[in-house]
Amino acid sequence: MSKRLAIAVLVALALNLIATGYGTVAAAKEDRASCSRDGGSVQHHECIRSGHVLFSIRL
Repeated sequence: MSKRLAIAVLVALALNLIATGYGTVAAAKEDRASCSRDGGSVQHHECIRSGHVLFSIRL
């Protein structure tokens, strides 16, 4: 029984990790799209327009 429980816990942790990773990548894509809409460009994880940092990009 404990072997099944350990496997179930590992599967749950793996699914949680996958979901978190997917959410992080989706948020970064959304930040990049927002930067483009604002007329900025992404440099070193920051949205920059006319030499000013508008906001930072996640990930």
